[in-house]
Amino acid sequence: MRKAGFHLKHGFIVMAIPDSGLFLKDGRLVSGHETDMKFNELILFSRDEDANKLVDQLRTQWGDAKDNNGHQWNFHVLPVLVHERL
Repeated sequence: MRKAGFHLKHGFIVMAIPDSGLFLKDGRLVSGHETDMKFNELILFSRDEDANKLVDQLRTQWGDAKDNNGHQWNFHVLPVLVHERL
């Protein structure tokens, strides 16, 4: 959804998670091997089925999904609660 206000109370996002895990450090998402997670926007899906279709597409596109340091990344669908700020 690319709207100023959200109309959903919950939804689903797709995120790549490394084999070392994700952690919060000083308000940032970092991997277990100290790689910062940077993204401009996340797509909020209203249906789990749509998010899983994207995961299948990404797995096909990226194959083994290893970064330059040889760490394995896996795509997952994460349920999220949406809190709208006005």
